[in-house]
Amino acid sequence: MFDEKTAILNSRRVFGHSSNGIPVTDGLARFILTNKAYRCITGYTSKELASTGCASITHPGNLIENKLVARRIEAGNIGNSVSKKRNIRRNGVWVRNCVSCGTARGRW
Repeated sequence: MFDEKTAILNSRRVFGHSSNGIPVTDGLARFILTNKAYRCITGYTSKELASTGCASITHPGNLIENKLVARRIEAGNIGNSVSKKRNIRRNGVWVRNCVSCGTARGRW
């Protein structure tokens, strides 16, 4: 039997303890929530990320492709996407990431 409360608690545990960086963004690609691993990867604090969006820490060579994928997901043309991209760390050095993007409609 599905227990929604247990499922939510388990999701929070995975989010908080994952060694994979996990950002949650809104429809405009602004950061809503990030886990510790994501903050370590990017070098930014929660507050710094919350005041900006994905584009501001994305390597310029990945911006156009990322925007096209986001539009296709939002339009419902694709359900999700996995791609390689580069993020720019707070110290200016860029890091490679494998990114999985999708949309979560309804409750988190």
